[in-house]
Amino acid sequence: MTTTKRPLRPRHSILWHSGRSCRCLLLVAAVLCVSPEHNLAQVVAADSLSESFGGAFARWLDGNRLTLDLSRRSWSDPDSHGWRSATVVGVDLQHVFSSPSGDFGTLVFQGFITGLHGPGALPVVLDSGRDWDFAFRSVWFNFNALGRGFPSIRIGHFEVPFGLEHSVDTNGWLRQTIKARNLGLIGDWGVSVNGVIPGLEYEASLTRGTNQDWTSEGGPVLIGARVATPRWRGRWIGVSLARGRVLSPGGAALWRAGLDDASSVDETDAIVERTRVGLEGGVGWRRFEAQGEISIGSDFDQKVLNGLLELDWEAYTQRALIYLQWKHYGQQYVRGWVYDDTVVLGTRLWPSRSLATSAAVSLALRGFTGGAARGRLILQLRYRT
Repeated sequence: MTTTKRPLRPRHSILWHSGRSCRCLLLVAAVLCVSPEHNLAQVVAADSLSESFGGAFARWLDGNRLTLDLSRRSWSDPDSHGWRSATVVGVDLQHVFSSPSGDFGTLVFQGFITGLHGPGALPVVLDSGRDWDFAFRSVWFNFNALGRGFPSIRIGHFEVPFGLEHSVDTNGWLRQTIKARNLGLIGDWGVSVNGVIPGLEYEASLTRGTNQDWTSEGGPVLIGARVATPRWRGRWIGVSLARGRVLSPGGAALWRAGLDDASSVDETDAIVERTRVGLEGGVGWRRFEAQGEISIGSDFDQKVLNGLLELDWEAYTQRALIYLQWKHYGQQYVRGWVYDDTVVLGTRLWPSRSLATSAAVSLALRGFTGGAARGRLILQLRYRT
């Protein structure tokens, strides 16, 4: 992580603003006034201790990145012919821990409070019955001091390594991949090993399979893994695997809807036995990039096929992005395969480094439940300090 060094100030200015350092030196001076027997060595020792503390505190501040994240999102509702909106207030803290021999770990804390305005379904990370709710986005520590050739160890709440989402940051933006459809979640509590070897990046995780919650009911657990060539080379390819029992109320309802007879199935059971194998790739040319992902697997004994194709253009100044997506979801029911296809045209503009505006138009060509094509407009204003 790149840090911005503060310009050096005159020594008297440093002492005046250093708070505790200044108080320590004033205390030493007072002791000298009333106790002449204190020698110069003791004064130097106290001054060195004060400077040592001040230096450690300065290094702590230099290793921090603290950001306030505010956003307002509104979307049209095809059913009520009205608008719904959400307000998100979040904090993003990152700290790099260092020693004289180098960096040995990174701490990330991203939490946000979401307020929903207007009736409608809640996002899967929020609880029903509340206008405002808190959720973790990322809370993890990545330890990387095992030495050259050894993996780093990540523990906490992090993105499960699977698919394009692992290399495309969609957190807090309108642009989304198909990871939520594949796994029923994006982030999860657990531990992973990750690293880079010549020509490849990798991560393998063991997580709870419950997203924001931590519950053992139903025996949830999820194994995720991803191996890919580096994206920065302009073209890349990756393979992902996920298998486990996941807490996914939406996925469980979709599975029950495809059964020949669901009368004997517990309607309150939200655990889905899920398997996914994914293949992703992309190629860039000048300011354009084409990327895609395809995944196969099953929810219990129902076969699943999901896919994403995207073409995007980014301005040379990186202040504008336009993308076109096609998302395909397929699941095999007793009566045959059922599909969901959606086309999305979106854009994101950065008028300044802190302010961003986004808009996306989605058209559902066909859905699992059938019906005519349905369109939706989503708008977002986001400010990050």
